[in-house]
Amino acid sequence: MTELRTLDIIENTLGFDADWYSHTFPDAAILGMDARRHYAAFGYFLGRGISASIADLSNQPAVMTALSRRPRISYCTPIMNRPDDIRGTLQANLDANRPLSDLVEFIIVFMDNDTETHDWVRATFPDEIASGYLRLVVEPPLDGWHFGKAKNRHRNYAIGSLYSSVDGDNFVTLEETQQLLELMDAYPDGFLFHHFTGNWGDGSSGRITVPMEIYRRIGYDENFMPRQFDEMDVLLSAMIAHPEMPLIRLEGKNHGFGSKRSKEFFQTAKVRNPIVDIGPVERQLPLNPKTEGYVQDDHSMEAMTAFNQGVSFLKNARNAKQRNQYLRLAIEGRHKVVDTVPREKILGTLFHSTGYPDPASLEIGPDDVCVFSCMKNDENFLVPFYEHYKALGIKHFFIVDDGSDIPISESLPHPDVHVLRPKVGSFLTAKGMWMEGMMKGYLQEGQWALTLDADEFMDLPAGYDSFPDLTRVLRARGQETMPALLIDLVPDPNVSPEALERVETDFLDVFSHHVWIDTPIDDTYRDFDPIRWGFGPFAQISWQLDTRYHAFQTLDSLRKIPLIQWRTGRHINQGFHTLHYSDDTPNPGSEIWETDMVLPIRHFKLLKLFSTTARARMAAQVAAADTSAYHARTTANIAKIFGGGEEQMQRVLALSSRPLTDDLLTNLDPRTFK
Repeated sequence: MTELRTLDIIENTLGFDADWYSHTFPDAAILGMDARRHYAAFGYFLGRGISASIADLSNQPAVMTALSRRPRISYCTPIMNRPDDIRGTLQANLDANRPLSDLVEFIIVFMDNDTETHDWVRATFPDEIASGYLRLVVEPPLDGWHFGKAKNRHRNYAIGSLYSSVDGDNFVTLEETQQLLELMDAYPDGFLFHHFTGNWGDGSSGRITVPMEIYRRIGYDENFMPRQFDEMDVLLSAMIAHPEMPLIRLEGKNHGFGSKRSKEFFQTAKVRNPIVDIGPVERQLPLNPKTEGYVQDDHSMEAMTAFNQGVSFLKNARNAKQRNQYLRLAIEGRHKVVDTVPREKILGTLFHSTGYPDPASLEIGPDDVCVFSCMKNDENFLVPFYEHYKALGIKHFFIVDDGSDIPISESLPHPDVHVLRPKVGSFLTAKGMWMEGMMKGYLQEGQWALTLDADEFMDLPAGYDSFPDLTRVLRARGQETMPALLIDLVPDPNVSPEALERVETDFLDVFSHHVWIDTPIDDTYRDFDPIRWGFGPFAQISWQLDTRYHAFQTLDSLRKIPLIQWRTGRHINQGFHTLHYSDDTPNPGSEIWETDMVLPIRHFKLLKLFSTTARARMAAQVAAADTSAYHARTTANIAKIFGGGEEQMQRVLALSSRPLTDDLLTNLDPRTFK
């Protein structure tokens, strides 16, 4: 059913009585729809009335004429708490384009509670609103300004053949509109137009015009950081999806895709869309022009540009090699975001504004350890995870809930558990940024962070009863980080079928063993890049504990560096296998194993292999490998491990193993394996 996208014309002229409509037409409630949505989807097309006094809209010829308009261009402006912008440009834009008003609509979507400005628009431009030349929509405010989310709000309202973005402080001249109409005639199959003049700061870089169908289907990426490269991403994504569609741009030396990175992407991705340069027409500077180097002057904006650009290239890459290349670019960008966004702004930049405490309200001591994690649909682990680490003296738990079906805050309603919901990024590109953002927001330099996944249960080395006991010793040694070994637990080789039926709830009891291959290391294994990188001369310790390699010949690094002191410039990686530095500090190598103790992590990854229901979920994930949230190698390993059915279980159970009660793991000395 085609929805009425112009309900705002009715509401701003005749009014729409939602209570009357709901009472008169109970089918709205039966379908679980509010009155406005139901009328837009069904009621208007059924000829229903809008209030007790207007039971037949066909008796309102002026409104029916406005509703029947089919403009060619929709100029779309989102506004949130910027009244001076719209008050300074709207009159001029309407007056300038009045000769072409039958072909144009200006749509202002307010995302604020500034009723004074809303009423000013209605009172100042009643004729324009009544005709449909100007349209006013009020939507709920955003949780912090975000260009992509704001500009996508027009999807439900714009009805022109072209979508054209216009910021609140932009002016639109008659000549610009005439130029677009001429391009529509010259390119009837569609075109993409970047209005950028080549002068950064003059308001033109953020203006694009694309076919409405492309705007609605592709639109702006709401996972981006709040600003930078959003318009360019729409154009690039459209070019990749429609290689025959021309990109129109203004003649000049500087273009939106003129950077070295963009040129390299166009070459490697073989972007071959026709490029058409056209001459400029008369235009007017915005109300608030910026200086030429405004992006370079703001390091956080530079960081957002790098992250958004990397994400854009990543999602539009042609093959795995390119995706890995641009994933690295996105990671570099996220490091810059954490380094440059001020501590007092980092939480509000990355997370929705409700559900987490003010950092000033928490007391965290120098030896306290706080858990930082990102979780999604890990219900069976949550309570045991919390109880395990609480017993080991963890002070606070900071958890990113990446869209769990059952909110984590409901599963762990404890005062020391703080659940944050991200509003930018995705798991693949932003997991590390989310966790580092929480660290920056809540920790002072030198305080301790423990990074974990929900299925990781870390034990302390022998002789330590709590994490503060351990960190006091590490601090006295001058040691800012501590390595860990990721150990896939397995059931007893003689596990009963009855026990496996309870594996999802009783995993702490069922997974009672760890693999122990007490043979000399194979030279081939030692020479694999992940092993040589992660362990170097200490590779024997990985060999003896590597369940997945011995069962499936897959390679996932068992090396972790999860316990760190937070400081600016120190960054975690996606799987916590290493640390990256944005200053001159070298990344850690195999020397991390020159230590007398290590943190053993009991890992319950293989629960998904021994659980019937989990195997089905993993099979679906294997089938959707092209859209996996994991790195390419991890995705391939998942397919190899979980794509083979029950026979894979027998491979694991056939391996030599030892019971956890031997306490071998908590007494490991990595130096003895060198």
